[in-house]
Amino acid sequence: RHAAPGDGAILDDALATLDQPLVIEAATRIADHAIAGRDPALVTAYRALAGARASADPGCRAKAAILAALDAVDHADPELFAAAAGHVQRERVRGASRDTAAPVRVRGVLGVARLGHGDAMAIFGACLADRDAEVRHAAARAIAHRGQRDGAGLLLLKLGVGDEVPGLPVECLRGLFALAPDLAEPRARAMLDEADPRIRQVALHALHDRDRSRDEPA
Repeated sequence: RHAAPGDGAILDDALATLDQPLVIEAATRIADHAIAGRDPALVTAYRALAGARASADPGCRAKAAILAALDAVDHADPELFAAAAGHVQRERVRGASRDTAAPVRVRGVLGVARLGHGDAMAIFGACLADRDAEVRHAAARAIAHRGQRDGAGLLLLKLGVGDEVPGLPVECLRGLFALAPDLAEPRARAMLDEADPRIRQVALHALHDRDRSRDEPA
């Protein structure tokens, strides 16, 4: 978890440039080697690229790499990750404006899942309704990871609403089995009776995963 002599200053300098390729390279190195002590430079670069210098990071690739590095070194500021979970960056792409910050929101949700937050369930709920499927998946996993039974309500709501991505209801039902198996079992059994074969398949997947986890040695 220690940088080689001189590496810390070099990495900090690279982050300070706010040059997207250099920032990504430095952040990736920090993440890959869990190099401690680089939090201040990472946070400073992130805040600049999430604010006035957002245009220097098209596609939000640098910000996502910075958040991954902060996660890898166990950065302990939940507010930074909470803000990232709601970050939006609109860019002109092929003549239209679209949000490119989904990777940032994914990393933010995962950071909140690791650290916890007073508004964690509100954050997860908002991300569970995100337009981007990866953000929705991250939110479902985060709810299960926190291990709080009150997260079961969000997963039940999402199961009731459904999702265009088949894997997400499966993730929600898996999480429900982890948080509140007494609620998950009847929900899954009821889904087996649905006319829609896709809903039945979701229940079968989740029940199979539940049974397999029971069979695995402790």
